[in-house]
Amino acid sequence: MKKVTAFFMTLTLIVGILTGCGNNNGRASTAKDESTKAAAKDEIAGTLTVAVTEDRVKFYEPVFQEFMKKYPDVKVEFATFADFTATNQGVQAAHQAGDDYDILTVNHVDTMTYQKAGMLYPIGDLAERDGVNFDEVFMGSLMEPCKIGGKAYTIPTDTDTRVIFYNKDLFEKYNLEYPATLEEMLECGKAMTKDGDYLFTNALTSSAYQSTYEMGVFLQSIGGSLYKIDDNGKPVATVDTPEMKKYLEFVKELQNYMPEDSVTMEGTEQRNQFCNGNIGMMESGPWEYGEIDMEGLSFTVELGLIPAGDAGSYSTSGGFQLGIGSKSNNVETAWTFIKWLTENPDQAAAFGGTNLPTIEAAYNEGTFADSKYDIFKEQLKTSNIPQIPVANLNEVMNTFDEYWQNLLFDKMTPDEVCQKAQTAIQEVLDENK
Repeated sequence: MKKVTAFFMTLTLIVGILTGCGNNNGRASTAKDESTKAAAKDEIAGTLTVAVTEDRVKFYEPVFQEFMKKYPDVKVEFATFADFTATNQGVQAAHQAGDDYDILTVNHVDTMTYQKAGMLYPIGDLAERDGVNFDEVFMGSLMEPCKIGGKAYTIPTDTDTRVIFYNKDLFEKYNLEYPATLEEMLECGKAMTKDGDYLFTNALTSSAYQSTYEMGVFLQSIGGSLYKIDDNGKPVATVDTPEMKKYLEFVKELQNYMPEDSVTMEGTEQRNQFCNGNIGMMESGPWEYGEIDMEGLSFTVELGLIPAGDAGSYSTSGGFQLGIGSKSNNVETAWTFIKWLTENPDQAAAFGGTNLPTIEAAYNEGTFADSKYDIFKEQLKTSNIPQIPVANLNEVMNTFDEYWQNLLFDKMTPDEVCQKAQTAIQEVLDENK
């Protein structure tokens, strides 16, 4: 069953339930009929169908309402999905049926998969035609995961970055300065972890991505990665390297200064532990402003950059993207909306919800102009997706996670992980065509 929300220039909200096949092949026939009316470049009209997860619709609706004030002949229908797995399945089913959604919400790890399946329109061509320079519009390296073969297929609608939340009172209790480097961080751990106090926790949901996303901030700071793309465009495993070994050794020692089992604990549990006041450092993102009552804590929280390794202070960031269905009959209208977003930083920020804006001007006024976001803006300068996504990224991550878990539970040494995971990861990478 597919839920579609349609609203018009009158701003009257109409919610309808469209019933399709159990595999999400069903589409709203009225949406397609309306879309065909907007084929001409100069006619910005018709119905845009938008594929989006249920939790993000509340951010999208007011932005599209603003867009329709400028383009009153445009209507919008949302096809909502429970999560990104369901979204991917629904978008693929519609594409195979030749009935693409006009605007697609894409998780950054799925961009290459979408492109290889032929589901994305090359919006870089439209940007070049209309003189839109995405690299000037979006911050730092945020456009890089939107490009394949140097051509843009999506734009980044929001991002995140991890920083350190410090328990100032606990550091003062032990007469310690906030660590600027990974070495200083471990020294703080030796001094602080006793009598029920700990140095570090990680308030993010555990998953196969933890080793390179959540804890991956330290891998990037050391200068390591799971794989790189060579000059021929082939992914090459970089697990058996000095950087990876140093990272794994760091993680093993850091475990000694974390609450028991915290590296495999759900993020909510770790957050609650930090809020109890006995943990000195928590790595997390801007979403914590909505999760934690900072004023209600019994201690003072201050934020800082990720402690630096050999490569500097780096963090990981993800986020969501926006693209156009390759078989959309409403390309020009869909592109008009995307271009309009790039010209309206306040609306682009609202579209991204509680995550960080991708356009620097969005930090000049409104919600994100608050000084509490300064540290995130600073960390974004050296934030990256941990890996350039490959088509079978989930399988790559799951494979590495098996060795990562063996490390955490003392079934393998860092040297053994480096050697054995190198071969296993390369075999999985070689499956990419």
